[in-house]
Amino acid sequence: MGNIESGDEGLWSRSIKGEGEAFRVLYARHRNRIFRHAYRLSGDRHDAEDIMATAFLELWRSRAKVRIVEGSVLPWLLVIWPWLLEP
Repeated sequence: MGNIESGDEGLWSRSIKGEGEAFRVLYARHRNRIFRHAYRLSGDRHDAEDIMATAFLELWRSRAKVRIVEGSVLPWLLVIWPWLLEP
């Protein structure tokens, strides 16, 4: 697979080609930041964990439309997670 510690752009490209390890690295790289933001808004640890997991699920489901911003998937994740709080 090459250097797994490459930037998000390379990891994302490999992820959408089916390399699960690349997606796991993206998840590990960004999960804490998404969790912290979700926790601040929801105030509940379990809800924040659900929001974080759903954000990454939506990242995968929307993979054909995801835009990498400044070489990172983080901006996309930061934009999508608040929408996950909608009823």
